[in-house]
Amino acid sequence: MTVIYTCQTNNTSQIVTPYIDKRFTYYAFTNQKRLPRPWIKIPIKKTKDEKKQQRYYKINSHLFFKKNSVYVDSHIKIHKHLLDFSHKMLQYKNYSTLVHPFRTCFIDELYDWFILGLINLQQVDNITKKFYKNIKKSYLCCVLIRKYSNETVRTNSSWWKTFLKFNIRDQLPLILLNKNINTFTTQQICLNHRERSPSSYMINKELFLKNFNLNHFFTQTIERKLKVKYTIPNDIIKNRL
Repeated sequence: MTVIYTCQTNNTSQIVTPYIDKRFTYYAFTNQKRLPRPWIKIPIKKTKDEKKQQRYYKINSHLFFKKNSVYVDSHIKIHKHLLDFSHKMLQYKNYSTLVHPFRTCFIDELYDWFILGLINLQQVDNITKKFYKNIKKSYLCCVLIRKYSNETVRTNSSWWKTFLKFNIRDQLPLILLNKNINTFTTQQICLNHRERSPSSYMINKELFLKNFNLNHFFTQTIERKLKVKYTIPNDIIKNRL
């Protein structure tokens, strides 16, 4: 039987009733007092760093489940189509996540960190100095479909180690591993994904506008370090303003 699990480290949303499929066992890392069927509650400790705690459970599936697993962010509705698709993917793919609908490469994700004020120009310079090539991949990690295997354990462990170097968000660290991750689209699992505005990340609006005015210096840094011409995609800006 395959595990499907989620993690909720704050009280901003409620874990709701999923579509029930007997091929799956449902687990939730949460302190929500009452869970609807068929969720099995795994209590978590209170912590000051809820973001890091949530990523710990999300990334390290192998530490908690010695079987195939599907991770789903707590705000996503689990429906029959998603479960059928996951079951099929586990038949022949080891490690899968969504391809990002708006971004195409590591630089796009890096720019998203910058425009949201999560990193500054010096940090952009440092990251591009270490990761010296443009990795042409970009993931949306709200759904993860993983076989339990030695390869998965290694990928999870490397992803967590890279995440800890930044402790910001998890998509860029997975991209930087440059592993052979299988991808699927939001359309394939009937997921209607819309980028959140900066306000939903509680980012300072003035900082956002300041960084937006530094776009030219961001592209200069990228072109100097990686020796590639880079144009900020309109879709990223459009979905952030």
